[in-house]
Amino acid sequence: MVAQKENSQAKKRAKKLGNRWWRLRNLYWIMDEKGREIHFKPNVVQTILYFALWWLNVIPKSRQHGITTFISIFILDACLFNSNIRAGIIAHKLADAKKIFRDKIHYAYDRLPDDIKVTRQLIKDDSQELLFSNNSSIYVGTSMRSGTLQYLHVSEYAWLCVHAPKKAKEIKTGAMETVHEGGMIFVESTAEGSFGDFKDMCDEAEKKRQMGDTLSPMDYRIHFFAWHQKQGNTTDPTLVIVPEEMHKYFNKLEEIFKKKITPGQRAWYAQKKKRLKHDMFKEHPSTLEEAFIASVEGAYYADEMAQIREEGRICRVPHLPQYPTHTVNDLGLGGNMPWIFWQKVGLECHIINCFNLSEKDDVAGGAVFYKRMLDNYREKYNYSYGEYFCPFDAKKGEIGTGQSIKDTFKLQGVDFTVLELEANVLDGIQRLRNLFPVIYIDAVNCQPLIVAWSSYHREWIEKNGVYSHSPAPDKSTHYADAGRYLAKAFPIVKTGSMSKERWRQLKAKHS
Repeated sequence: MVAQKENSQAKKRAKKLGNRWWRLRNLYWIMDEKGREIHFKPNVVQTILYFALWWLNVIPKSRQHGITTFISIFILDACLFNSNIRAGIIAHKLADAKKIFRDKIHYAYDRLPDDIKVTRQLIKDDSQELLFSNNSSIYVGTSMRSGTLQYLHVSEYAWLCVHAPKKAKEIKTGAMETVHEGGMIFVESTAEGSFGDFKDMCDEAEKKRQMGDTLSPMDYRIHFFAWHQKQGNTTDPTLVIVPEEMHKYFNKLEEIFKKKITPGQRAWYAQKKKRLKHDMFKEHPSTLEEAFIASVEGAYYADEMAQIREEGRICRVPHLPQYPTHTVNDLGLGGNMPWIFWQKVGLECHIINCFNLSEKDDVAGGAVFYKRMLDNYREKYNYSYGEYFCPFDAKKGEIGTGQSIKDTFKLQGVDFTVLELEANVLDGIQRLRNLFPVIYIDAVNCQPLIVAWSSYHREWIEKNGVYSHSPAPDKSTHYADAGRYLAKAFPIVKTGSMSKERWRQLKAKHS
């Protein structure tokens, strides 16, 4: 009797197996958030993603939408019902890759109906690869370079871009290049700061979306999913007090998305934010922009940057002509020599501008160049310069000329005030943390500085699986170093506005 029923079900299934959407909704079993075995039925977000899929897909998202589960089932289904398919799944850590393989791929295969499993038997079955009898296979790891893939899923790519940039580059130039035109790539991640290849991919794809550009098979389509798109993100509103400022925030979201943020959703968000604090933007962003303003994991100034945003101190900061404009900079070559323009207004530090050469600038920085830049800023913004601060190594002789950087700049009319040598970097980091409560940063002129201070983080030691106590050597370090020097220079400068006589002296000195 049981055999007859199973045979009847198999015959009914056979008539529908040509429909992928039917297969995804009827064949597979998964573990839900509570560890229960349930029939996989795509949720709202997974359904939206399915019907919007492109060949190349970049997916910035909030947590717990089931995106990894959906992509895993989608790839498993493609391999089971198509011969000679090669699919790869890459995670930022091997343990995470194996976990995806065990809990998403293998779990679903093991619970397939017997009539399907008997036609798609396992030829190879280990902790990182399944090879089926139709010569299709799924492999998981932390990188893939050899062979050709038809499907590739890269999980938490943003983390790799920030904390393991060499591995991210290997994935970009290796694994992603193994997928030829007509194959499918899924790059999904919670955001991790405001720089790196994941951010660049999202920016390019979002720009094309906003412009309404027709995509080619080699263009990425962006799919962003916010916390308020998950139906389960709600709780009893009668048990939670939602601050009035947060209600204003939700009202703005309603205007943006033309949808209601329910009392239950508002209560859920308020509770989550109380616990996650500055990590809320990263873990549960409301908008794509929010996802990328969050500080990276291991960031030195995560709490400080979150606080300064919440208090509205990243805003338009006007230049006050009655106060001198001071500068502080890190030393380096070309784009590694950022300048911070700031004013001491009472007990407050007003950061009004910044400058650095980008990688795209085809110009060699030097004393003549930077003097011209300072002159241009003085004319454009009507600055009256006070002190030019720079780190201790400006006194060192340059290779070749033997002349110090301080002397080289002085010949161009830029007379540096050289700061004393710091005992160590961590002392300087703490000194800037102590200054944060009085810092205001111009939101328009200082975007590179804001990104750098939000992204400045401890270095990840891959072989040990831990963060070191030292900063990661990436492009955020230069503005971060200049910030440490700012914290050292700030107490040196006297407060108060300039006298007319002092203003005339400074104007004559820097003209």
